[in-house]
Amino acid sequence: LELTNAAFVYKKGIKFYKSGDLAAKIKGEFYILGRLDDTIKSSGHRINLSFIDNNISKYKYSVISKTISIKDKIRENIVISFIVTNKKVSTDKIYSYLKTVLPEYHLPHRIILKKKLPQNTSGKVSSKELIKKLG
Repeated sequence: LELTNAAFVYKKGIKFYKSGDLAAKIKGEFYILGRLDDTIKSSGHRINLSFIDNNISKYKYSVISKTISIKDKIRENIVISFIVTNKKVSTDKIYSYLKTVLPEYHLPHRIILKKKLPQNTSGKVSSKELIKKLG
């Protein structure tokens, strides 16, 4: 009950639920950018991993992707994108595309192409399994 109550905030007497989504209001319109828990810091920049995946999903040969971060002593975190494509394509071509849609500091440090991505019991891509495969 304590955690549930903490998820609500009051603004001008109106009760709101804190969903954990990251949004921006631009010219009166709200844009959902991703999840707050997907936001990390790398080389001094705040990076939203869902934002990267959303842009990868727009690439013409992308089927599914999962962007994760791993700890790094110098940069705090390193961003790695795992991508499944429906056509053989080089990581250079994917980087070329991403450079047109992402700020430079949002570009993954590494792209790994896979035939499929591991899933957890709820059917979501398992970040934990991807991290295990790295090292």
